[in-house]
This record gives sequence, C-alpha cells and structure tokens, in this order.
Amino acid sequence: MSNEIFITTADKIVQIAVLENKKLVELHQERPDGHFSVGDLYLAKIKRLKTDLNGAFLDVGYERDAFLHYTDLGPNAKTIIKFFHTLRNEKRIPDLATFEFEPEIDVKGGISDVLHKETLLPVQIDKEPIGNKGPRLTLNYSLAGRFLVLVPFTNTVSISKKIKEFATRKKIKQSLTPIRPNNFGIIVRTAAMDAEMSDLQRDLKDLLKRWNTFCEKLIEAPPVSRVMNEMSRTLTLVRDMLNVNYDAIVVDSKEYYDEIREYVRRISPEQEGIVKHYRGQEKLFDYAGIYKQIQASFGKQVDLSNGGYLIIEHTEAMHVIDVNSGKTQLKGDTTLAENAFAMNMEAAAEVVRQLRLRDLGGIIVIDFIDMHNPKHRSELYEYMTNALKKFRAKCNVLPISKFGLMQITRQRVRPELQIETEENTAKTIQANNYVAEIEEMVKYLLTNKVDNKVVLHLNPVTAAYFTKGVLSIQRKWFFKYKKWLKIVKDDTLALHEYAFYNQNGQKISFES
Repeated sequence: MSNEIFITTADKIVQIAVLENKKLVELHQERPDGHFSVGDLYLAKIKRLKTDLNGAFLDVGYERDAFLHYTDLGPNAKTIIKFFHTLRNEKRIPDLATFEFEPEIDVKGGISDVLHKETLLPVQIDKEPIGNKGPRLTLNYSLAGRFLVLVPFTNTVSISKKIKEFATRKKIKQSLTPIRPNNFGIIVRTAAMDAEMSDLQRDLKDLLKRWNTFCEKLIEAPPVSRVMNEMSRTLTLVRDMLNVNYDAIVVDSKEYYDEIREYVRRISPEQEGIVKHYRGQEKLFDYAGIYKQIQASFGKQVDLSNGGYLIIEHTEAMHVIDVNSGKTQLKGDTTLAENAFAMNMEAAAEVVRQLRLRDLGGIIVIDFIDMHNPKHRSELYEYMTNALKKFRAKCNVLPISKFGLMQITRQRVRPELQIETEENTAKTIQANNYVAEIEEMVKYLLTNKVDNKVVLHLNPVTAAYFTKGVLSIQRKWFFKYKKWLKIVKDDTLALHEYAFYNQNGQKISFES
C-alpha cells in the first residue's frame, strides 16, 4: 500500500491531503492565523457561574464564551488554582514534584465550590467551537508528543488499549515508572509499542520542556489570551502519520517544507528523506489529482464503482446516509440477497472513508439496502466495527436494526469539514437567486454605462460556476448585451459576495 501526504498553501489556507493507494482518505484545513484549536492553552477570565448546568462560562477571546463543566475540572482543581496563584504572585515556577497538593474536590460537588466569578484561570481547549457553541474547556491539561502524553497534577501511567500484549504493556510501564517525575502522569500512545527506550526518554524530556515553557509564559501572560498553542495541525498530523510507513510528504511551500523537514529530522531522522519540495508550475493538488477527488467526494451524492451511490444528508441533530443500488445489475449467478450484501459491503467501505474524510461526528445513521440473511448482517456489522477501530476519534457502532438501519456515534472535537463543490455551489446559488441579482447589475452597467471595461470580482468557486462550459453564463451575457464582461477570481470574497470595478480599478458603487 502506498501512503502519501500532500500539503499546499494555495488560496491563503493550508490544506493537507492524505492519500492511500492514490485515493483521498483525509482532508484537513488550517488557517495560519487560526485560533481555538484542540490542545491550545489560554489564560481565561471567568464570566459567570451556571449552577443549573454545574459549569462556568469563560472569556477566551472568542465571539462566544467558552464552557467549562464541573466534571472537566479534574480532581486536583484546587491544587491547580493554588499552583497558578503562586506562580503569578511570586513570579516564579513552583516545583510541581514537591508542590503541596490540596484535597481533591468532591465528585458530587458544585461549580461555585471551586471557581469564583471574575477570576483568571489557565485552561486548555478540549473541543473547538462547533456551530453556535463556543469552545469546550478543561483543567485536565495534557501535552501530546509522538509516543507519550504528559498529564501534570497526576501520578498515573496509562497505556493505550490498542497495545494488547501483556508483556509489552508490562515492559513499557516498568521502563517509564523510574523516569517519571513526581506529580506528572503519563499516557503511553499506541506508537510507543515499537519504540526504543531512548525514544520515550527523549519524548518525555521534550514534553517537560513544553510544560515549563507554558508556566514561564503564564507568569506575565495578559488576561484573556492564548498562552501557548498546540503544534499546528500540519505538524500534529505529520507527527501522528509518521507512525505509519509513508512514502512521501510533498509540500509546495518552501517555508513549510523547511519547517516539516526540520521537525521530521528531529523526531524521526530516518524518515527525513520522504519530505519533498514540489516546484512545478501546476498547482500541487491539480498535479496530484486531488482537486478532482475533492469534487467527487464532497457532494450530496457520492457514486460507487458498482453503479450504486450514497446520499449524505445533514440535519440539526445527526447525519443520515442512504445507500442506493442505482443501476447495479446482477452479476452471473448471484442472487438478489448476495447482490444486496455485496452492494452494502462496498457502500460500507465508502462510508468509512467519508466519515474520515469529512470528519463527521455526533450521530450517524446509515440506511443500508435490506438484508434478510442474519450472516450478511453480522458480517457487515463486524466489518464496520473493525474498520472504525482504526480511527483516532472514538467510535461506537450498534448492530443493524430490523429496519436495516445502523447507528454510529463518533467523537467530535472539531467542526466537520465542509467543501464547496460544483454540485453544492450550483444548488446554493440558484436557490438564492444569486445569478439573477448579479445580472441586474450587469445589465445596468453594460447597457447604461459608457465604460466598456467593467470587471466582475467573484469568489473562486463562484467564478468557476459562472465561467464553466461553452455556453457559460459569462458567454451568454456577451451574446445578450454585445459586450464582454471580464470575471476575476477574488479570494477575499465569500461565496455570495461580488464586486464590480471600472477600467481604473475603482470599485463601482450602486448606492444612490
């Protein structure tokens, strides 16, 4: 199996595509100036306590207040607060290994027993803003490395459940216990299963250094500010993906290429050579055929190779995926039952890819083609269960109901990825009378203005819709008004925004 990562910085955002056997399986986006990522550490201000929710709303600088529930304080919340006050008041970092702990908080206690309004509190982003909700916060700090996760204010060594062999678990735990500093817990990641002891020691050393950096910055950090950010999503993804055998990490930006190559050299020197700098004239995602896969994979309808297709609907409470047989024909001596089973198995593989690709979370309901054979239903359930175990996000799968429905719950810590495809763009534009609105302006400018060189600026996706095909909307306007209207792609405009400019580059206003 070939595994590749392609990273492009085109269109003012960083896009990371993960390909397995040339097929797109993950797509991530990261804005260089993005905020409120999972793992980021903030100095927040407590705005109000909500005893009915047993939580508090805090200001972290987002448009909506972030939420911290009592259960996310952790048992040593009072110790954390005491540690923070000592650090800020004495302008020094207390030695956590010898720090005197406060009694643990009552598991059945209330938020007002621990927190007080208008005070400052160092928090970590547990979930990014999703929909109309602000970030979700936690006091259970964790700093993730390649092999280990450092958990301050605890004294436990936990090992990933995916490391199943008892002897391996025992060996790792015995190796880490002597080097673990007091009052620092450790979670051993799956990647540590084949790591050398020297790798684990180096990872632990780096994580302790990051914790000290966070504490140093906290001393003088202004209220309501990000004190330390988790590694960029790009480097985080590279870190986690290096545990699999990747053939290439291809980057089109010299700056990102240098950063990623240096990072790989530091954590996995033997893989430094897989980082490659793309210098071609064609856009990287076009060169690798990724844009075509994006357009084919993110629409409402996703076609299957056997003639069937998926319909993916998004509702307020859940995602619904309907499996349709389409034009599928019976093959050879197969029965209808066998054909339905084969169709469902291919659909299941694509559903797994779609969950991973779009990063769908929450409740997902899949309406498979009816199967009356219990063995077929059992095999499909077993396939989905095993396939979803490979996800980094936690998934739970329920057996297929008598109505042919399978329910999946998948952990959601970030907003799902939504890509505007030509299919979605066309429907959205038409639904909002967008074309008619712009044509009114075009008609006025081309028939009433002396200036013949009017330029229309559109979002790149929208511009593609207006210029696509031999009889494009742009060309139809030319035949209708006998004047050519130039259309320019403008990254600064949202999907439904537009702007007209005259031949001097001045924006044309339609206000009276």
